Amino acid sequence: MGDNHNHVHIHKHEVRGKNLIFSILLNLLITIAQVVGGIIQEVWL
Repeated sequence: MGDNHNHVHIHKHEVRGKNLIFSILLNLLITIAQVVGGIIQEVWL
């Protein structure tokens, strides 16, 4: 398990840019999901 964690850490360092883009996309998706969820609630209620 320790080796696995270490490997992931090293891998993260290598693809720092990709990780950044991924977290930005993830944040966008969450924001969009929240907005859409709010609109759906307003329409349904």
